[in-house]
Amino acid sequence: MEKEFYEIAKDFNEYISNTIITKKEIVTLMSKLSNLYLIANSLKDTKSDGNIDFHAKVDSSVIRIGEDIENRYWLVFDPYDKDSEVSNTITDDLEDITRDLNKGILEYEKGHINNALFNWYFTYITHWGDHVTNLLKALNTIRNNMNSAGEL
Repeated sequence: MEKEFYEIAKDFNEYISNTIITKKEIVTLMSKLSNLYLIANSLKDTKSDGNIDFHAKVDSSVIRIGEDIENRYWLVFDPYDKDSEVSNTITDDLEDITRDLNKGILEYEKGHINNALFNWYFTYITHWGDHVTNLLKALNTIRNNMNSAGEL
């Protein structure tokens, strides 16, 4: 399972690094995010090897958004708090997701499989999982608007 997650995470980050996110890419991006989220739900809480550096600097991908997409969107941060509306950006979501995935990818490539699994699981349940779900909602709105406008 860890190799499969590693490959999906690496593929996702490479896609983000090599793609300008335009309306043409929305469906592909949604599919890759959904696949990443689906497999992340199979991750288990794993003990690290004990030598994980939570403060290590890891680059996120350089996110490029086409001019045909509005980067900023609004969301309800806490669905149980009616006053928790905040703004976010597609670029912030993608930067945070790729940065968190990269930490695990680097651990995996060093042969520290438990550290990678620990990192992916912990950051998924505390951080990037929320970014995925928020971003999917925003992208779904863009896709639905494109469909209504006859752009799909």
